[in-house]
Amino acid sequence: EEARGASERALRLEGEKAGVDEALVSANERASQLEGEKAGLDASLVSATDRLSQLEGEKAALDEALVSARLAVEQSSNAARAAAERAVQLDDSLSDVQHENADLREALGCAKDRVGELEAD
Repeated sequence: EEARGASERALRLEGEKAGVDEALVSANERASQLEGEKAGLDASLVSATDRLSQLEGEKAALDEALVSARLAVEQSSNAARAAAERAVQLDDSLSDVQHENADLREALGCAKDRVGELEAD
């Protein structure tokens, strides 16, 4: 009876071992599948990292262009302000010249009148 019990136990253990072997094969297959997925994810990560570096380079170039554009706008604004100030100065100078011209015409008219009076005498 002991031998039969041992034999049954041996059969049961062989069945359990077969189940464990089957589970091990399945686990190894899943491990291989996961390694393949990991390799794919690693490749995606490398690609994403490369793209991120590229985008960071593009951002740096755009930041530099933005700084240049802001400087150009500031310079244009300063030039426009200077031109407006110069236009006011020129307008003031023109007004002064026009007043001076009117004064000279008046003086010329008076001088002509005086010459006419002197010639009449």
